[in-house]
Amino acid sequence: MKLSRMKIENFRKLSDIEFEFGKKITVISGINGIGKSSLLALIASASGTNDKRLNGLQFHPEFSDLFKINPNEDYEKYRLFVEYDKKVGKDSEPYNLTKRISFKNDNDSGRGIRVIPRSYSPLNNDTRKNKIQDYCRASSK
Repeated sequence: MKLSRMKIENFRKLSDIEFEFGKKITVISGINGIGKSSLLALIASASGTNDKRLNGLQFHPEFSDLFKINPNEDYEKYRLFVEYDKKVGKDSEPYNLTKRISFKNDNDSGRGIRVIPRSYSPLNNDTRKNKIQDYCRASSK
């Protein structure tokens, strides 16, 4: 499964950005302090595995191992999405697997504000998106 696209509606200094990943390489460039490393850590957190190495450590560090979200940041308004090339769905309209990267405040348990990747409706499939949103609304009642 490969990354195909990323959409950033709002994350720190980044807003209203959407780009596709290259088939072999994607270059992310910018001035110091713009958020390139944070962005890569978020992608890794959304795409990683919970499997452990033989020594018990994770295969890749979590976002919170390298970066901290300050509780004073407006992290609840951060909206980032990662789309993969894998098609999912059991009906006649398979769609690309998409995850929304959200954040959870676990300061009470000493874990800080953590990255939580969640399955989400497709970025460019309005019919599928509406069906999923209708289902979510109906199941939350």
